[in-house]
Amino acid sequence: MTAVQDVKKIYGQTLHRLMGEKDGIIAVDADLMRIAGTECIRDDFPDRYVNAGIAEQNAVAVAAGLAAMGKTVFISAFSQFLGTRASDQCLDTVCYNQLNVKLIGTYAGITSAINGGTHISLTDIAMFRAMPGMKVMEPADGAEFSWAIGEAARIDGPVYIRIPKGPLHCIFEPGTEFGLGKGHVLSAVNGSGTCRQSAGHKRIAVISSGITTQRAAEAVKILRESGVYVTHIHMGQLKPADDDLLIATAKDHDIIVTLDNHNVIGGLGDVVCQAVSARTPAPAVIRLGIEDVFCEGMKEDQLAERHGISAAAIVRTIRHLL
Repeated sequence: MTAVQDVKKIYGQTLHRLMGEKDGIIAVDADLMRIAGTECIRDDFPDRYVNAGIAEQNAVAVAAGLAAMGKTVFISAFSQFLGTRASDQCLDTVCYNQLNVKLIGTYAGITSAINGGTHISLTDIAMFRAMPGMKVMEPADGAEFSWAIGEAARIDGPVYIRIPKGPLHCIFEPGTEFGLGKGHVLSAVNGSGTCRQSAGHKRIAVISSGITTQRAAEAVKILRESGVYVTHIHMGQLKPADDDLLIATAKDHDIIVTLDNHNVIGGLGDVVCQAVSARTPAPAVIRLGIEDVFCEGMKEDQLAERHGISAAAIVRTIRHLL
C-alpha cells in the first residue's frame, strides 16, 4: 500500500475522540502542540490540557501527579528527551508507582535528523524496556498507531509509544487486528512463515518495527522481483514482544536480520536475541542500525543508507548473506 498518513493528525484526533468518550483522560505537552497535533484538544478541552513548556522533567512530573489522582495522562515530547532528560521521573515516579502515564515519544531516531545529532534518539527503546512495568510500542502505520493510543488508554500502567517525525506509510490492510504483545507476518512466501529459497541458499527472515517496516517492505519487493524470497515480520510490540512468533521464526530460518531506527545495542535486535537465544541451535542474528555512534545532522534517507537500514542497503545485505 502506498498511501501515507499524518502522524500529528492521528495522535490529535484519536486522543480527542478518547477524551470525548472518557472524562478522566488528560493531555500534557512539552511545548509541542503543533508537532503533536493537539491544538484540537487545547481548543475543545482547555481544562484537561496542560502545556508544561520545554521542560520534559516537569512535564512528566505533572503527568505523574495527575495520574496519582486517578487520571489517565498522555504526554507528548521528543523521544530523545523523554528517554534522557526525564528518565529519572519516568523510572522513579511513573514506573515505581505504576502510574497511568502514557508517553508518546515523537521524532524517533533518524527521523529527527533535521534537528541535528543531539535530537536523534538512540537509546530510548533500551531505557524504557529496562524500566519495570513499562510497555513499549513502535507502530508502523496510522492504523497501528491509532490502535496503540486506544490500547494505552485501556490498560493500566505506564506505556511508551515511539513515533517518527514524518508521515507513516500504510502497511496494514483495513480490518487488521492488533494485540498487545503480538507481531505480524507481512511476507510469508508459502503461507506458513517459512521461506522458499533456491537450492543452497539460506532461509532468511527480516524483522522490523516503526519506520524500518516500510523500508523492509520495499527491500522485500525488490528481492522478490529478482526471484529471492524472504520472510518479513513486523514487531511493533517491543515489550512485551511476540516471543512465540520469534521462536517459531527462529525454528524455520537460518538467519534473522533485524532493523533498528535506534542504536543496535538495546533495540529491536536485542529483543529478538533475547527471545531466540534459548533455542538450540539458534539462527544467526544480524543487527542492522546505528552501530554505537552518534549520528550527524543530515537528511533521514542519507542516515538510513549510511547505517544500513535503507531499502537498497537491506537488499545488499541480504544478497550478501544468501
